[in-house]
Amino acid sequence: MPGANVAPPTSVPLFPSAESLALLERDQVRYAIFHVKDYKGAQLPLLLERLETFSTYLQRVYVDDQMMLYEITGYPEQPPR
Repeated sequence: MPGANVAPPTSVPLFPSAESLALLERDQVRYAIFHVKDYKGAQLPLLLERLETFSTYLQRVYVDDQMMLYEITGYPEQPPR
């Protein structure tokens, strides 16, 4: 990931979502890292569901029992304003 933009976790709304991907596109962020231990109870299954929902735009790079690394490979089209 040398030279790649990585967003601090507090700067992005619930990820992945259309809103968060729009912010990351604006900032040219290319990678998302998830530390599995930070997801308690139902949070991890909900994250996995969102990752599946937005899988068109995310490529799994690495996953183990401690972390998940995804490359953002595209962005949903923004609705007309």
